[in-house]
Amino acid sequence: MHWRQFEGLVAERLRREGLRVELGPGRGDEGVDVRAWDPAAGNDAPAVMLVQCKRTKSKVDRVVVKALASDVMFEGAQQGMIATTSSWSPGARSTVEMRGYPVQEANHATLTKWLTEMRTPGSGVWLPGATPDS
Repeated sequence: MHWRQFEGLVAERLRREGLRVELGPGRGDEGVDVRAWDPAAGNDAPAVMLVQCKRTKSKVDRVVVKALASDVMFEGAQQGMIATTSSWSPGARSTVEMRGYPVQEANHATLTKWLTEMRTPGSGVWLPGATPDS
């Protein structure tokens, strides 16, 4: 799966959970790939969730977690999520626990669960500008 499709998959999952989502530009996003809001929130309200997507085989290190936690605090979001095709490193997990960062992990097992739930006839992930063959 292309990295941009991966970001779209995560955005679609959050949309299906009832959130209003914005998929970032893809490049130059400063580490925030998806922003999600409560649908009842006004246009100037801070996002409830900031998401960093990591399509990688290596474990996500604490530096990534700390950067997202900083973005969550800076933007006034309620929480962050790092969605990865891998998992977090032990150091990343301990940093979140010790510092109480409002950042959650969506790892390979989580993504597999999401895909299973999202596979219903007539549904799927759609990206603006995408065609069925892309």
